[in-house]
Amino acid sequence: MKKTCFVILAAAIFFLAGVSDMLDGIIARRFNLISELGKILDPLADKLMIATVFFCLTVKEIIPVWLVLIIAAKEFCMLLGGFKLHKEAAGIFSSNSIGKFSTFFLTSGGLLFLVFPNLDIIYKNVYSALAALLIIISFLSYFKAYQKVKKS
Repeated sequence: MKKTCFVILAAAIFFLAGVSDMLDGIIARRFNLISELGKILDPLADKLMIATVFFCLTVKEIIPVWLVLIIAAKEFCMLLGGFKLHKEAAGIFSSNSIGKFSTFFLTSGGLLFLVFPNLDIIYKNVYSALAALLIIISFLSYFKAYQKVKKS
């Protein structure tokens, strides 16, 4: 019983964090409250939230390690590229629609696996493959934007 309560509580907190992040973005855009610091901290908070949940899901052997390694590699490259871009061009990437969808997909999948950790392996494999594909597409879209900024 205790284990179920903790899982429900963890899922509820994760869900509320995702909803509050989404509302924060909507409010910031609606009332033009976007700041350079917010452009850095908001995606960082998203990544830390997702990384924490996916690390826990990997430790519990609910999702494969390779998926977390792909996520970590993409985020590490994005972090290095972001620092380099900021240093060289004094620019900050804003998130794009592919990145936002990728974050939504990872967040909803994390929530799904928190609530239903015993889903059939086929669902886990399909989700993991789609998540990996989205992560790679997202990375490539940001890399393309990075290359465009570097040329100008």
